[in-house]
Amino acid sequence: MSSGSLRDQLKALGLSKPKVEVERAAEDKRRRPPEKKPPSRPAQVSARPMTAEETEISLARAYAARQAAEKADAAELKRQQEEKARQKRERKNAAVRLLEGKSLAKAEADLPRHFEYGKKIRRIYVDAEQLQLLNRGAMGVAQMDGRFTLVDRATIDELHRIAPEFVALRVDPDAPPVDDFPVPDDLHW
Repeated sequence: MSSGSLRDQLKALGLSKPKVEVERAAEDKRRRPPEKKPPSRPAQVSARPMTAEETEISLARAYAARQAAEKADAAELKRQQEEKARQKRERKNAAVRLLEGKSLAKAEADLPRHFEYGKKIRRIYVDAEQLQLLNRGAMGVAQMDGRFTLVDRATIDELHRIAPEFVALRVDPDAPPVDDFPVPDDLHW
């Protein structure tokens, strides 16, 4: 081969077009009106690589779609939270109406009855008769606005059905006795 330019060598091998042909093709392309393209489908994958401008557009579309999806998810989450809050308000209002005027607490009650509520030991003062009824399950303790109220069995059962989060103490008379500190079977004296 001759020591000519790279262009000359490529022309000789038939791998390059003469400069005049390249310029004419570019000029024809500029003069030609743009072709009407059918609307592209996003699911189609083109065989040619994307240009930087197309990449920016597709990234912008993806970002917008992601933002729209996040906005829809946030709206759905907010709607669910509002629905949950509404249901909680309704349960509390029903519990307040149920407990209204049903307290069996006595001013002269002097015996403390301790019970666990909210992982803390709480107490309510009762008299001797109420203590026996409470331990047998004929009465129960309801909690409303941080205060504990002694109520009868029917009221505590209804409250448990409506809003169980307000039931502080409900003794099941049919439950087997609880052994708080069982002796292990493998313990030898």
